[in-house]
Parts: sequence; structure tokens; C-alpha cells
Amino acid sequence: MVSKITDRFINDLKTPLRSSKIYYDSTIKGLGICITKTGVRSFILNYRINGRERRIVIGSYPTWSTAKAKDRANKLRLDIDNGNDPLEQRDTLRNAWIVKDLFKEYESKHIINLAPRAQKDVLSMWRVYIIPALASKKLKDITAKDIDDLHQKISLNKPVRANRVLEVLRHALNLAMRWGEIDKNPANGFKRNAEQPKDTYLSSEQIISLFSQLNRMKNQNTANLFRLLIFTGSRLGETIKADWSQFDLENGIWIY
Repeated sequence: MVSKITDRFINDLKTPLRSSKIYYDSTIKGLGICITKTGVRSFILNYRINGRERRIVIGSYPTWSTAKAKDRANKLRLDIDNGNDPLEQRDTLRNAWIVKDLFKEYESKHIINLAPRAQKDVLSMWRVYIIPALASKKLKDITAKDIDDLHQKISLNKPVRANRVLEVLRHALNLAMRWGEIDKNPANGFKRNAEQPKDTYLSSEQIISLFSQLNRMKNQNTANLFRLLIFTGSRLGETIKADWSQFDLENGIWIY
């Protein structure tokens, strides 16, 4: 049935005895008011896209007023005319990963491959800092400010630890990009706290001597392992357990 949907029209609707009934608006294509046998009234929009008939629920009446529902229907129709499917967009948003989902994947695909001591350390960073702050946040909704706020909070008492936590989170978000969950990493470029260097660096002469010795080694596979450690600064355990699938040789990137 087609009628001009108004508040009065909706309030005058009689509750159906059996199945639900839908009354369509005469001014906006596909907009309807559905009334169930329990008296619940909801605005819906029928539309067709890519050869499929679709229906999306706008909202219940009177939580959604008639004017508000019509405004929403017009916006949806414009979106549909531009080739977008509102139902598909909503489902994609509902299924989008939150930080807890990322942690599960990161734990099973990366942390599990670390040495026991490193596993314990990284798990602690997630459970003490990252999860309490961001657990239910959708990855797509994390902003650079969220990252900076977390870093600043940890930095109040543990500035060096704050750097390590954000590096772990940045790495996990890089993997999320690789897995197609986000388009950019909000943790890139965070401002690290100053740290006192604890490492001893080789001089130019020492580096030349070291590579000279590596070139003389009979086992060049082992020599290449040391070269990779030198060029990347990675941990020995991570390097030994590395898999070719982690390397993008064309762009010179190692994601681990």
C-alpha cells in the first residue's frame, strides 16, 4: 500500500492480526513503515543495487521521527545512486576488527614465534598497557591522538617502556595493514622519548674488519645471517626463525 507517511498516518495504523505489514511512502521511493503484530513500528528502505533487491532498517518509531527518517532515506538513496550499498557498508563496519581481534592474530602469528623471554615481555605490554586502553576500539577508528595519548600516559612513569609499547603496537598495526584491516598506520611517526644509549657501536675500521672476516668464512649461510643481523638490528632468535613470506624483496621490507 502506498500513502504519504506522516506521524498521524503512523499513529492511526492498526496492528495486524498475523504477519507484519509495510506501508510505502508516496514521495520517497522505497521508504516504508513496517508494523508488526506486536505493534512495533519501524522505518525501512527497499532498494535495488547490482541486480539485487535489498532492505535496510532505518530505525524504530517514534525514536526516529518521520522527518528524521525521511532525511535519512534521502541520504541513503543518494548513496545508492552513487553505487554504494548501505547494507554492505554496515556489515563491513560491524565486522571490522577491534584491538582485541588484532591481539589474537598478533599473538598467534607473531608472538608465538618469539623466544620465551621476548614472548613474556610483549604479552605484558599488551595486557598491561595496550588492551586496557584500546581493547574495544575499532582499528579503523584509532587516531594518531589515541596513540600519542597512550604514549604520554605510559611516559609519565616509564618513558623507555612507553617507547617499547608503542613499537609493539606499531608493528601489530603494520600487520593489520598487510592483512587488509586498515589503510594506514596511526602509530607511524609517534615521538619517541629520549633514551640513554646502552649499546657500543663499531667504528668504521671495525666494521670493515668484521665484513672482511665474514667474507673469509667457509659457511656463507652463517655469514649471511650475521650480515642480516648487522643491517637490520634484529634479534638473533627473530632472524633465525624468519620465513621468506615475511620479506618483500622488491621493496626491501621485512615485516616480522
